[in-house]
Amino acid sequence: MFSHFQALLILCNLIKDAVNDARQNYLTSSVISASMIDYNTFNEQMNASLSQFKSTLPNQFSNNFQLIREMVQANGLVSLYSSNWYPLLHDWTDYQTVYMEPQYYGNCSCFTSSSCTQPAAPHMKGYLVGCTPIEALLRSSIACLYEQDCINTFTVYLNLPLPAPLPLNIIDSSGIQSTYSSALTIYSQVYSRPDSLLTTLCYFQDIQMEVTTTGTYTILSNSSMDAYGYIYNNSFNISNPAQNLLTSDNDAGGNGQFMLKIVLQAGVKYILTMTTFWSNTLGVYSIIGSGPDLINFSTVNSSKIQSDYSSALTIYSPMYFRDRNSSSTSLFYYEAIQISVSMTGIYTIVSNSNMDSKGYIYRNNFNASFPDENLLFIDDNMAGHEQFMLTVILDAMINYILVVTTYSESVMGTFSIIGLGSDLVYFSPIKTSPIQSNYISTWSFRNQLYVRAQSPWPTTSYLYYYQSIQVNVATTGIYTIFSNSTIDTCGYLYNDTLNPLFPDQNLLLWDDGVTKNLQFTLSIYLQAMTQYILVVTPYWPSRTGAFSINALGPGSMNLSTNISSTIKSQYSSALSAYSPVFIRPRSWGFDDPSYFFYQSIRINVTTTGAYTIFSDSPIDTYGFLYSNTFDPSFPDQNLMLYNDNAAAPNYQFVLIATLQAMKQYILVVTTYWPGQTAAFSIIEVGPASIGFSIDISSTIKSQYSSALSIYSSVFTRYQSPSPTSYYFYQSIQINVVKTGIYAIASNSTMDTYGYLYNDTLNPLVPYQNLMLYNDNAAPNSQFMFIITLQAMKQYTLVVTTYGAITTGTFSIIALGPASMNFSTDNSSTIKSQYSSALSIYSPVFNRSQSPSPTSYFYYESIQINVATTGIYTIVSNSTMNTYGYLYNDTLNPLVPDQNLMLSDNDAAPNSQFMLIITLQAMKQYTLVVTTYAAMTTGTFSIIGVGPASMNFSTIDSSMIQSNYLSALTTYSPTFIRPNRLFGTIFYYQAIQISVSISGFYTISSVSTIDTYGYLYNNSFNSSVPSRNLLSSDDDSGGNSQFMFIIYLQAMAKDVLVATTYTAQIKGIFSIIGLGPSLISYTRLNTSANASKIDSFYSSNLTTTSPLFCDKGTCPKSTYFYQSIQLNVSTTGSYTILSSSSINTYGYIYNSTFNSSSPTFNKIASDDDSGGSSQFMFNVTLQVMWKYILVVTTFSINVTGSFSLVTSGPGPVSYIIQ
Repeated sequence: MFSHFQALLILCNLIKDAVNDARQNYLTSSVISASMIDYNTFNEQMNASLSQFKSTLPNQFSNNFQLIREMVQANGLVSLYSSNWYPLLHDWTDYQTVYMEPQYYGNCSCFTSSSCTQPAAPHMKGYLVGCTPIEALLRSSIACLYEQDCINTFTVYLNLPLPAPLPLNIIDSSGIQSTYSSALTIYSQVYSRPDSLLTTLCYFQDIQMEVTTTGTYTILSNSSMDAYGYIYNNSFNISNPAQNLLTSDNDAGGNGQFMLKIVLQAGVKYILTMTTFWSNTLGVYSIIGSGPDLINFSTVNSSKIQSDYSSALTIYSPMYFRDRNSSSTSLFYYEAIQISVSMTGIYTIVSNSNMDSKGYIYRNNFNASFPDENLLFIDDNMAGHEQFMLTVILDAMINYILVVTTYSESVMGTFSIIGLGSDLVYFSPIKTSPIQSNYISTWSFRNQLYVRAQSPWPTTSYLYYYQSIQVNVATTGIYTIFSNSTIDTCGYLYNDTLNPLFPDQNLLLWDDGVTKNLQFTLSIYLQAMTQYILVVTPYWPSRTGAFSINALGPGSMNLSTNISSTIKSQYSSALSAYSPVFIRPRSWGFDDPSYFFYQSIRINVTTTGAYTIFSDSPIDTYGFLYSNTFDPSFPDQNLMLYNDNAAAPNYQFVLIATLQAMKQYILVVTTYWPGQTAAFSIIEVGPASIGFSIDISSTIKSQYSSALSIYSSVFTRYQSPSPTSYYFYQSIQINVVKTGIYAIASNSTMDTYGYLYNDTLNPLVPYQNLMLYNDNAAPNSQFMFIITLQAMKQYTLVVTTYGAITTGTFSIIALGPASMNFSTDNSSTIKSQYSSALSIYSPVFNRSQSPSPTSYFYYESIQINVATTGIYTIVSNSTMNTYGYLYNDTLNPLVPDQNLMLSDNDAAPNSQFMLIITLQAMKQYTLVVTTYAAMTTGTFSIIGVGPASMNFSTIDSSMIQSNYLSALTTYSPTFIRPNRLFGTIFYYQAIQISVSISGFYTISSVSTIDTYGYLYNNSFNSSVPSRNLLSSDDDSGGNSQFMFIIYLQAMAKDVLVATTYTAQIKGIFSIIGLGPSLISYTRLNTSANASKIDSFYSSNLTTTSPLFCDKGTCPKSTYFYQSIQLNVSTTGSYTILSSSSINTYGYIYNSTFNSSSPTFNKIASDDDSGGSSQFMFNVTLQVMWKYILVVTTFSINVTGSFSLVTSGPGPVSYIIQ
């Protein structure tokens, strides 16, 4: 049976290896195509290949596997287990022939078929044995693993001890050996074997034996059990085990093993009964037979009928005092089950559980109060693994009671019962469900405190909230009381009453829940009509929370609260920055003066008595109780009682006082620490409710709102971390009409900083007249002042920020005995503005802090001056990332660090610069506006803010533009560009450039072709293009055009080489130069064709241009065209080249062109000879001859601009037809 799993594992690994090998072979295969395959076609081919791979792989494995199976059968290969063929000797002499005989499974022979099978022994549902393990596996199933009963049987075999190997001298090696293996389990039959007491029951198994050769045979057992063997002629009768008995043996084989020597007749059936010397013994065994021939062993099927029952012992199960040997206080959960059978016989009842179970069988009935009455059998762990096993004779039609309980007290868990015998065992639970009672409550400030019994800290410093519950029952019996809470609970049961001052008095039972999920369980015998007190308390001091109590027993339990003090009144409010302020009593150890927010509450009671008043808040509260009235200027006057945090948890005050009816009291709620705010609630416990009402103080709220922006005034604040740090600020004039303590606080998303000045602020001397300053005394990094202000006196509040150059909105809130007047102190803040733009015509320089000495930036220099000395703010506003520089007097663009005073990139929002600086009156400064990134253009504006207006005037530095137009044609010289492979030819044109004024110049190309530019010093040699090279560029001008920004010396000679990025490209181009003077362009003669003259023409094809059909077969004219007459003054060879962003097409006609007959007079036509989808003609043109050039497009209905260049021995004139 177990070999099935080994064979299944080997087969699974074989399949896994086959799949992995096939997958690896598939992935290493190649796909080769002579041409590019369309993506969709490729995808379809790959999906088809994968589908074929997935469909053929199982067939390949199945075919190979079937071939191996057929080869094993056809060649008669012998199984290691001799399960298909076994050896046979006819004579016991030397050199005899060994004959192989086929095994038979029923009537099926392994000689003719490999598919012969029969049920496995021991019998397991779905498992078969056959000719070979693999054939048996293929015809078996794993249905057993889906049935719990079968799994239980399987587990029994796994847990049985293995037999010890036989001594070598016991086995007769001269004969032919036959073996048989099996096991005695709880599913085996039971009987009272011969020569044993009738009450001694042993497990046994009958094995049929047959031989084909008459002779003397030895039959030996091998097992860890003390085996007993009996051989019967023909049959075995369990009711008369002496009938047909031939021989028996106990341990003649030694080690408690039987050995039987007997003459067996061929063709006669014998029964070997395998049993044990001791009763109720289980285990595996093997039988070894030796003699002149093989012994055919076969199991005599006599399996038991199995019955099952499942249940559980829970907290709701009944409890009892299990037996006389147990202590009278040891209680056990149990379940009573009625069992009966319809056929008298021997039955085995076995438990299966994670608990250490114990079983009792009673006749007729079971009385839990007298557990010894009617008791028949007891067992604890005869089934092993702490499980009971009862093997008993049950009479039909008699009721028995099976009691399932545990070895240890108060244990709960699931269990199952298996009944085995000659017929079904009927299980029926005896319903003894206990009656359940419930109680739900909480621990809170409402409950009293005490020092609980068995506390690890038995002092008044560790107090426990508790609740006492009155308990009584109407039915005497065993009851279980248990708790349910998220808090670790303790339970105490008292007889009659509880005295919290003496918690051990009258105590019957207690439990702290340490071993029961931190919840207590009390099981006790309670008398009817007797009063008990259940005290429920947390395990840890000062814990609060919800709990519930459940009680189980033979009757209902009455659970009622043992009435104690109850909360009568509650009040909730909050201390905030708007609460009044005072200097509280008992504020020793704090700075003088220290201010505390407070709230005064008027209270009165209708019933004289003792009251408890306590707070509940996340902050450390302080409580003061006054008689009649409270005056915050004299906080010790009328004071009755005060408390900080004695007896209450979480730093809360508790006031316990006798209050008189019809008398007024004032409760002042404040904090232990100065300046703290938070919500709070007041809870009162006493003989009557308390009336709470706010004691209205004269507290008036005033408010002011504004904002700090980049246009606000600027100063260097007092306590600034750096004397060069600037802060936006606003000064606000304040005054009050009533002298008193005022609180002034800010509210903003900024980290604010506040300064309070006596009379006025001098921003140049910020500590002058300063009275008070604060950063974040209020929450969220806000400032707060608490100060006594005099009536009719002027103060200045300055609102600024902790961090330099911070902007945002803010509001000011003031609280005090009177309203506070706010008025903005309008400083002389004047705003000035200037607007302009950076463009490609702006001057260029290499700015200070440039990331590279070869990076160039457009800039504009602006002269500024002011009439009043002071701190000014200069801010840019642009969609560009701007950079600002401020110079003393003037800027030298060649030395950008000279005279530099200040620079900034993005101190203002949106990547804008902001300069804050003290400017002197009547002095000249230069502001330079440029960008963070090189060669960036766009509009900008400048805003200046300060004590006076700022004068802006542009410093003229306009650029002069110089243009040059030409083309690359087939007559242009060619070269190999620097760093290109040999053989790659590019058309080029070399142009000498010179300037009259030294400075930075911008030289860029404009063309429809992708241009490439090179700048050379003095001269250019096309054979050595890297010599004298100054710079090269491809796309810096955008749109695939080159651009140079370079410093050119006056009177120096430089050479600009214009070529293309791609080889052998032709087209028209222009050069635009910008700088402080004109650029002189001179085309250099660098080839034999230098004498060629270029003639240029530009125009457009529009929707108003005429249409024609260039193919002559169009249903209608769909191509726009333009016809141009060409006239030459010199006969010769000419090249005509188009240049456009559209795909052009050209035709040349002799004399005239007729759009209705486009082939008439046609000399030539061309589409793409000029490259880049442009036409080009090489034609001979005669003087005095008329030629018509037609410019059109390759595609229909296309419009766009185009240019023409004609190169030849003379100029060409263009006349539109």
